[in-house]
Amino acid sequence: LNENRIDDALQFAAEAVRLSTRPENFYGSGMAHRVWAETLSRTSPPRWDQAKEHLKISLEIFEHGGALLEAARTRALWGKLARGRGMMAEAREQWSIAAQQFELSGAAVELKQIKSWHAQLPAKSVQTLKIGLSK
Repeated sequence: LNENRIDDALQFAAEAVRLSTRPENFYGSGMAHRVWAETLSRTSPPRWDQAKEHLKISLEIFEHGGALLEAARTRALWGKLARGRGMMAEAREQWSIAAQQFELSGAAVELKQIKSWHAQLPAKSVQTLKIGLSK
């Protein structure tokens, strides 16, 4: 994916999902769905509806497995992808939830990144995140 080999990344993500279907492999499965979603968002044209389905699956897997920090990372990516499509309310919603978890987890670097992305939203849509980020 980082080398922009989209077709290969799609194949690898699908294979990773197939190989990680056992419950004890929830972490790998959640990651694979997240990468698959990001890859789908980079196809030409982007396959946003499919990407959102994989983001939802990633969230469900991580949340069910208690990997809330990884769920927050999925939400951070979801917000970033939504912002890129001009869906500012959706970006804000995902980032707000992710920011709460990053704050609870003490993930200062990721919390700072979310705050930065949020601050870059167009002025008319910028709102304070729903947690105490002004600290």
